Order: sequence, then structure tokens, then C-alpha cells
Amino acid sequence: MDPSWVSVYAYQALLAKRRRQSLQLRARNYESSPMKLEIALVTPPEWRVEPDIVKLERAPGASAKATVNGTIPRGWASPEPRLPLAADVVRDGKYLGQFTGAVVEFTGA
Repeated sequence: MDPSWVSVYAYQALLAKRRRQSLQLRARNYESSPMKLEIALVTPPEWRVEPDIVKLERAPGASAKATVNGTIPRGWASPEPRLPLAADVVRDGKYLGQFTGAVVEFTGA
């Protein structure tokens, strides 16, 4: 069992406000049949993330990655110096919950 079959890369990210920045969503299909995934990065509501939902279709044994771009508004204040992010995952139409994740730290103003 691989608890990281869906992951956010980089796990520890350094983000700056008002700059468009990228994170990768990665997935591996360990099943013996094709798999359809929908993954949404869960961020504070003020952040803008594009695309809001990543759709991936994976053959058995295949890996995939997709880039999401995010922007943190200038006036947004983090409640902590480090903030955990999660991903909502839907596989073949079944919601699996929030798991995987990254820890972000903030630079600049």
C-alpha cells in the first residue's frame, strides 16, 4: 500500500504573495483497471487556484502529474507561519476525502 499514491509536490513549498506560483499534483494507478481522478487543492478561500479541479485518466500502473497555479492575495494574512494544504480526491466518481498535502511557508509581503 502506497499512502502517497496521490501527492502534492513540492511537499514543503515557499510561496510569496501576489506572485503566480505552481505546485504539482501527482498520482499513480496501482489498480489493474483504468482510473479516473478528480483532484482539487484545498486552500484558504481567498486564494485563486487554476484549474480548480484537475482531471486525470490513468491506465493500470501508470503515473501522471498536473500543474496547478495559485495566487495569494497581497492583503491575505496567514494565521500561522506555516500552513498545511490538502487535496480533495474523487476516484471513479467516489469521493475519497481530503488527504495528501503540502506544507507552505510564506515569503515577502
